[in-house]
Amino acid sequence: MGRFARSFYRRAVGVNDLGLVASGNANYVLDLWGLGSEDIRLARTAGEYGPAGMAALADAHGVGLVMIYDAWFPKGIPSGWTKVAVLETRTATLSQRNITFYCTPLADAAEVSSALNAFRTTLPPRDALHIVAP
Repeated sequence: MGRFARSFYRRAVGVNDLGLVASGNANYVLDLWGLGSEDIRLARTAGEYGPAGMAALADAHGVGLVMIYDAWFPKGIPSGWTKVAVLETRTATLSQRNITFYCTPLADAAEVSSALNAFRTTLPPRDALHIVAP
């Protein structure tokens, strides 16, 4: 995901697993899980964080594309976000293998589509990017 964000999309993104996406990235990376944001961590652990909070954060930070493990968000995903792709990989984490890509209302759909299509051609055979919406 770090390579996708730095080399293909090159815009602000939202993630729930900061790791290499944030490392060396000149663009803003929104932490939707709370590892890099104490306010989000506290709200999440108190059960006060859900789709509305996620959407508000993405809007406030100009995030047009979100890459997350759906299972980490049992309260769901903001209704205004559109699922555009799923990356099936064996190298993400031990607990989650699929990363879902969502466009927020701030996304340029053509730009996202172009970045995803270019990225898909560079994936190793063990991984598959399924684009589900333009």
